[in-house]
Amino acid sequence: MIGAASLLLALGLGGTAVPVADFDIPYFLANPKVHEETLRRCHNDARLAATPECQNAERAGTRRIGRPLSPRTKQKKPATPPPVPSPKGPERGT
Repeated sequence: MIGAASLLLALGLGGTAVPVADFDIPYFLANPKVHEETLRRCHNDARLAATPECQNAERAGTRRIGRPLSPRTKQKKPATPPPVPSPKGPERGT
C-alpha cells in the first residue's frame, strides 16, 4: 500500500523533469575559457539566457568579482626610465 505522503509526492512531481545544467558553477570557475565562451553565447541569444547553464555561468562571473584576473599573456617588466642627465653649465652649482 502506498502511503499518503508518497502519493502526494508522486502527484506533486507529476513526471516533470527539472532541467540540469551540463556545467556547474565550480566548473566555470576552474575553466575560464569555457566560462567566457559560454557567457558570449548566452549574451548573444536571449533564449539561452534562461537556461540553467547560462545562469550558472552568470553566477560564476558574479563569484569571480573581486578576485585577481589571471594573466592572458606573460607580462613584461616595466622598462626602466633613462637616467636623468646631470645639468651642465651654470646650473651645475660649481
